[in-house]
Amino acid sequence: MLETAIACALLALAALGVIAALFATIRGERDAATREQALLAADSWAEMARAGGPAGVDWNALVYGLRRGKLVVTGTDASISTVRVEWEQAGAAVASPSRCEGATVAARDGDKQCVTLAYAIADGR
Repeated sequence: MLETAIACALLALAALGVIAALFATIRGERDAATREQALLAADSWAEMARAGGPAGVDWNALVYGLRRGKLVVTGTDASISTVRVEWEQAGAAVASPSRCEGATVAARDGDKQCVTLAYAIADGR
C-alpha cells in the first residue's frame, strides 16, 4: 500500500513537470510568432522605403496584432536607416540588460521587446 502511494505521488510530480514543460513550450512558440510578426513588419517597412516610400500604408494596422506595438524609424546616416518594432509582452520573464534602443538586432527590456532592422537607402530616400 505504501509503495502504491509513493508511486502515485511520483506520477503526480512527473505529470506536473510535463505540464510545466508544455506551458513553457507554448510560451516560447507564442514569443517566436510575435517576434516573427514584428520582423515581417520591419522588413515590409524597409522594402517599401527602398522602393520609393512607405506613404499611404496603414502601418498601425500592420503592428495591430502586437500588444501596444509601434513602429519607430530612425536615420543613422545618409545611406543607412533603421526601423524598430516595439511591443509589450504579457507576463514577461526576468529583464535582461539589453534595451530597445540603438542598433540592436533583438532586445528585451522587462515587458518591452523589440526587433531592429537596418537597411540601406540607395538614392537618399
